Amino acid sequence: MATILAEVNSEVQDRRAMAQEKPSIDEWVLGALQQHGTQTLDQIGKLLPEVNWAQLFLAIDRLSRSGKISLWSPGFGDYLITVTQGQRPAA
Repeated sequence: MATILAEVNSEVQDRRAMAQEKPSIDEWVLGALQQHGTQTLDQIGKLLPEVNWAQLFLAIDRLSRSGKISLWSPGFGDYLITVTQGQRPAA
């Protein structure tokens, strides 16, 4: 029984280590905006093809609610997404 618990604990620790090594989708979105500037949702989707739309929407929602990005609509049914002033890297 102790051997099984040790194996399970080892697997859990391995998964946690792998998850910490990969950047989160939020970090990918912020990185894309910092590198490419203001983007539309479609443009961000093209910059991050490995992220599906549901993941992208959730990341943008989290980042917007936390104040890390700003959204605004210039009209025409699309939104522009940008990093808020306090989140831009120093040049």
